[in-house]
Amino acid sequence: MASVGEEASVVANGQNGEPLVSPRPGVDSNHVAVNLMREEIDRIDQQIVDSLQKRFALSLAIGEAKMASDEEVYVPWREELILSKLKASCADSEKADSVCQVYKAVFEASRKLQRRESLVKRENK
Repeated sequence: MASVGEEASVVANGQNGEPLVSPRPGVDSNHVAVNLMREEIDRIDQQIVDSLQKRFALSLAIGEAKMASDEEVYVPWREELILSKLKASCADSEKADSVCQVYKAVFEASRKLQRRESLVKRENK
């Protein structure tokens, strides 16, 4: 797997590896490369949003199942298991810590959604 620097280099150098040339006078190729990398980040961000929406939908379904069986919303062992798997899948420990921080925020958002949904359902009974 290519490192971030290598991946950025591929984007900055174009699809065939040749350096990108400025599309117009006065705009350097570095500026063009940065814009291309930002466009790639934008595509990745959309994929993340799409995945989070799917994850939150599943989390809400799990919350409903928990509510039906009077289970707690917060299941610490499950979150720790997920974090352990994520850490193991990251080769760089510094990045693993960052990924875990992001996932802790995702867990909190999921719990809030589950609790909110639970309150709405209880109020509508």
